[in-house]
Amino acid sequence: MALANSCHRKSVLHKTFKKNPTIENKAKFTKYRNKLKTLLIKAEWDYYKKKLDLYAGNLQQTWKLLGLVLNQSKKSSSCDSFTKDGMVIDNPTEIVEHFNDYFVNIGKNLQP
Repeated sequence: MALANSCHRKSVLHKTFKKNPTIENKAKFTKYRNKLKTLLIKAEWDYYKKKLDLYAGNLQQTWKLLGLVLNQSKKSSSCDSFTKDGMVIDNPTEIVEHFNDYFVNIGKNLQP
């Protein structure tokens, strides 16, 4: 709750600075913003440290938390189709064949 109040105070200081852009208002806002950012980073570290301590014996939950922290999700990076010479190719076997052909012959195709 204290951090939420601090974020609100930062917003008020920012609005004050935008309405009345004096050096003093800018200094107040900047000093408060930097201090708040430091506190938010520390709070985040403490939160994840407690979570990791909680999951100390559970490897699956630990890796799930690490994936969340690293913002990794299970996204498929494969494509369903692609276009070659104006033709749309959507058959997975044909896609593999065309990619294989491309990479096998890349050296020969780049030669002058």
